[in-house]
This record gives sequence, C-alpha cells and structure tokens, in this order.
Amino acid sequence: MVLRVGAPPLNVGNILTFSLQVYRWHFWRYLWLSLRAYAWVLVPVYGWAKYSALMGALSRLVVQQLRGVPETPEQAITIADQKKWGLLGAGILYGLVSALLLLVLGGVGLLLTVPLALWGEGQGAWENPWIVLGFALWVLVVAVGVLVAWTWLVFRWLLYPLPLVMEAGVGWLRSLPRSWQLTQGSVVKIQLVTLIGGLLLLPFQFPVQMVMNMVQMILLFFATLIGTIIMIILGAIVDEPAVAGVAFFVPMVFAFLIPSLLVGAMFAPYWQAVLAALYHESQCQREGWGLVLPSLDP
Repeated sequence: MVLRVGAPPLNVGNILTFSLQVYRWHFWRYLWLSLRAYAWVLVPVYGWAKYSALMGALSRLVVQQLRGVPETPEQAITIADQKKWGLLGAGILYGLVSALLLLVLGGVGLLLTVPLALWGEGQGAWENPWIVLGFALWVLVVAVGVLVAWTWLVFRWLLYPLPLVMEAGVGWLRSLPRSWQLTQGSVVKIQLVTLIGGLLLLPFQFPVQMVMNMVQMILLFFATLIGTIIMIILGAIVDEPAVAGVAFFVPMVFAFLIPSLLVGAMFAPYWQAVLAALYHESQCQREGWGLVLPSLDP
C-alpha cells in the first residue's frame, strides 16, 4: 500500500491494521525491548530516562520500517539513547502542561457552575425539581466540554517523542510545538485511533489481566513471607520498629508493581506502532513524504 503526494490520508482502519500487523509479526523482538524499558522504570530518574529512550527506539523502528529503511534494534537504541534526557524532559514537560491545562479548564468549569449553585441556594431554587434537573444537565454539559477541550489539546502534543528520535535539531523544548504542527487538522483521527485501538485490545487484555492477577497473588504470598523474615531479622539486629516495618512493605510494593509493569510492557509495542504510524502519516500529508506500508511477512 503506497500513499504518494496528493493521495488521500490513511484512515483509522489502515493505521490500526498496520499497527496490529507490527504487533503480531515483531511481537517477541519488540516485547524484549519493551520489557527492558519497563525494568528501568524501577530505577528513579536515570531509569526513567532509559525507559523513555527504549520506548523512543521502539517508535523509531516502526517509522523506519514505514520509510522502507529498516534498522536493527541496536541501531535504534543507540540513536534514541543519545536523546534519553531530552525524551525525559519532554515527557515531564508534557505531563506538567497537561496537568496545568486540566487545572485551568477545571477552574473554568467551576466558575461556570459554582456561582450558579450558590445563587440557586440563596434563592431557594433547589426546591423545584425542574431547576435541579436543569442544573444537573448544565453541570454535565460543562464537564463534557472541559474534558473534550482538554483531550483535544493534550492529543495535539501526543506525538512529542517522535520528532526527538527521528528529526535532527529537535530538542525537548521544540518537541511539543513540533507535535502541534504535525497534528494540525488530525486530532479527531488521533482520538478515534486511540479509542478504537484500545477497544481492539480488550479481548487480549482480559485473559492477560487474569493471568497477571494470579501472578500477583503468588508474588504477594512470597513477598509476605520474605518481608516477615526480613522484619524478624532486622527486629533482632536493629532496635527500630519503623525500619523493620519498611523492610516488610518493600517486597509488597514490588509484588504490586511487577504484574502492572508486565502488562504495560506486553502492550507497549502496539501503542508505539500506533504513534509511529500517526507520526509518519502526518509527515506524509503535511511535508510530502511518500508513505509505504511494506509487507510484514516474517
């Protein structure tokens, strides 16, 4: 399938089909890369930067495949690792901007509802059920409006890691504006791809989650056993109940974290393929790249 300059853009189905093919044919190779990335999550700061780099490498592998110049995982990792601090910085900036926008839009929502509620309280309007119903509908409209506005803005910056690992001269401060430029006019498509892509994963997520719940129960059993032994030993050596208590809860934390990280690692390659396809399709439409969906036969 080839998209040339002037050809219509890929639709939601094309993007998701390609992403699922990538997920299927390169599952084990990309899963290993994803597991390495999620293992680094347990290491503060430096590990988070390494996680960002390995996720960026996953996206780069897919984009390069779309461009018809495939790379090995080692090549992609080497390039992405050079941008790890920029990727971490851009991720923090994206999170901060998203949180700030939510606070601002939430504040606007409160300004549109709270004064009206206080006025109704002062006027005794809440005794009328129709006024109560009307106010409830107004709150619902405002809440939906705030959510739609927030997601529209957040999705404009969703592609921020891709310019960092694909384009020379793009730093962490430039990555969000670059994503804003690429996603112009495509936010609805990105939202649909994300929504439908999540629904497509549900049949796979349920059995995986069931298995991980069983794994978590086993891990909790051993974590409790190990934590109790460590607590008893520390209690005999150190006369500090707080230290022994912390030692008991540390294995418990890992027992809760590890299954969640495994689930995340299992589906991360699929989402990175989705982001890569969206990024390259945006480049094709806006900057004249030729989009090629190559054969993915192993």
